[in-house]
Formats: sequence, C-alpha cells, structure tokens
Amino acid sequence: MAKTLEDYLSEITTLAGGRDLSTRWYRDQVRQIVPKQLGEGTVSGMIRRGDNSARPIYGILNLYAYDPKLKESLRYYDVFPLVIPIERRPGGFLGINFHYLSIPLRLKLMEKLLPKLLMLEAKKPLGPKNL
Repeated sequence: MAKTLEDYLSEITTLAGGRDLSTRWYRDQVRQIVPKQLGEGTVSGMIRRGDNSARPIYGILNLYAYDPKLKESLRYYDVFPLVIPIERRPGGFLGINFHYLSIPLRLKLMEKLLPKLLMLEAKKPLGPKNL
C-alpha cells in the first residue's frame, strides 16, 4: 500500500522525538522522506499551469498575496500567508496561518486536522461542526 501524507508526517515526527529542532532539519527530512511527486511536483506544477482561485479553497492550504486595508495600523502582517480556511465570514474567511506557528506546532496541527480534512470534500466549508 502506498504511503499517505499522514504516514510521512508521522515518520518525521518520530524522527524528531519530541525535540524542537531547526527549520533546516525539518525541511531536510521532508526532502529525504517525501517523494518528489508529492512534494515539489504538486505545487510547482500548479504554479506552472496557472492553477489558482480568487476565493479560498476549504480543506487545503492556501497561499496568496495579502494587502490589508488597514495596514497603516498594523505593526506587522504576513504578505504571503499560508492558510487553512476554517470558516466563512462576511467579506472573507477565518483561517489558521501556518507561518505564525512553529514547525513542531504545524506538525501537531496537521496530525490532528489531516484525518478530518481527508474526509471532507475539497471545497466544503469547514467549521466547528465538522472539525
């Protein structure tokens, strides 16, 4: 049986042994463990083909350019957030930005979310009832 993304995340988490390791270590582990077609090929292929959407796609990570309306009042903000949208809101959505989480927290979150995300339809909005 082919390995799933969950299998790869579990393997990397086991290798870390609960230690808070460097970003470089996690990146190197992903490059060694995850096959190229799952890792690099998917995202770069989408970019080359111009696959994009003007609206968030629920159930997957979304990367987009962000230009806040009230940027003058913000101390800082993520110009290219990497977000899992979890709830529709008037004029936008509520999401979890992975760039604001440490790598160990990202792995823990994905371990909890992945089984649920895999069961949902790709564009079905996520909310408290199905998480």
